[in-house]
Amino acid sequence: ADLFGLEPCRNRGNVVVARQCHGDPSVGGAQEAGGFAAAAVAVPGEPRDGGPLGEHRQAVELDTACPGDRIADRADTGDQACRRPERRAVLPTGQRHAAARRPRGHLTLGPAHAYSDAIPIERLPGPRFVELLRSPFAHEELADRGPLVLVDTDDIVADARDIGTLASIPVVVAGDHRSQLVDIVVDDGSLEDIARTVERWPIASVALAVLLRSAERRSVADGLVAESAVYSLLQAGPEFARWRAERPSGSHPQEGPAVRCEREGDRLLVTLSRPGVHNAFSAAMRDELVEALAVARADLSIKTVVLSGEGKSFCSGGDLDEFGSRPDPATAHVLRLQRSAPLAVASVAERLEARLHGACLGAGIELAAFARHVVATEDAAIGLPEVTLGLIPGAGGTVSVTARAGRHNTAWLALSGSTIDADTARAWGLVDEIVDST
Repeated sequence: ADLFGLEPCRNRGNVVVARQCHGDPSVGGAQEAGGFAAAAVAVPGEPRDGGPLGEHRQAVELDTACPGDRIADRADTGDQACRRPERRAVLPTGQRHAAARRPRGHLTLGPAHAYSDAIPIERLPGPRFVELLRSPFAHEELADRGPLVLVDTDDIVADARDIGTLASIPVVVAGDHRSQLVDIVVDDGSLEDIARTVERWPIASVALAVLLRSAERRSVADGLVAESAVYSLLQAGPEFARWRAERPSGSHPQEGPAVRCEREGDRLLVTLSRPGVHNAFSAAMRDELVEALAVARADLSIKTVVLSGEGKSFCSGGDLDEFGSRPDPATAHVLRLQRSAPLAVASVAERLEARLHGACLGAGIELAAFARHVVATEDAAIGLPEVTLGLIPGAGGTVSVTARAGRHNTAWLALSGSTIDADTARAWGLVDEIVDST
């Protein structure tokens, strides 16, 4: 199992240092001094070759069994002494992020058969990263190295000025340890998945990282407004448009109510009821849930609200057939605030018990995480897949999941493309109690 208690993914590689132009002669006698190291996540079976951690360009090898996921070609940067890096911010979808030109460096990503399709990543020692943050050109210098930068966090000492500067820098900062100056904590096992996500969905990934940096300082209402605004902007972006173009449209007509509501003494039982589509969260379900919770909000004799899902799953996330169906993002933003399911759930959070089972994806964990008490069965699978649609969590997850699990875990869940089980969710604080699936 990796750092987060998950089983290792199939075909997951290991971080190794390629024997190419390293500035430290101790790393392989045949290496040329004076350059940067080229690191890569090698295909399974490649030997590990360790080296000292320094400023170098790291590349992540993609799964060679999935040609459709190959995103970047090999990068080769020439010697550019005394030259400022080329400006390289987040590019439109479909355009690869070429390696920034760096002084005194030569990057070669190893033999073609071993490193044929790799994603360049800048890797920085902590002091160098802080130095860049304090530069008058911090936004440009770090964005040049983006959209993903890997930082050695062992020796980082952050102050309020550094944190304030980072707040608006459009790059995802990954580190090997928790720090206020990193967005996500990675290890050798998770780096490949995260790098693939960020490279394919750079705008959504960066938007999420920037939003989460100050999420813990916002109120629930402020957080939901900020989340909705960013979500709406991304709906008008090229990454979401690409996802829609690649996905065939369809529909699942609703038969009967999407939410069932029953009163039992001082308890209100609210059940998501679209079992045929794993309780995909539709506009109708949102509206009916808001109405059901309004009853609890108005009637203080209701001591407990129990939120559950009918069928094999609690909620598999937003109904994909309805994504992007609003006339424009501005209208969608206003409607989202007008009929806000996360705000309705948060308004009764102190009396709310959420019961999770099966798929709990997107809205399926984002809404539940507002509850005072979250119970999950052993078969629960929890994830935040929205970034891989060119979006961010839009059902309150940047508020609720962050409040329970912290922003680093929230970012990891969204950018890794992985799901976590009930035990991991309890360790993170997303789940309070685990019960048998039966």
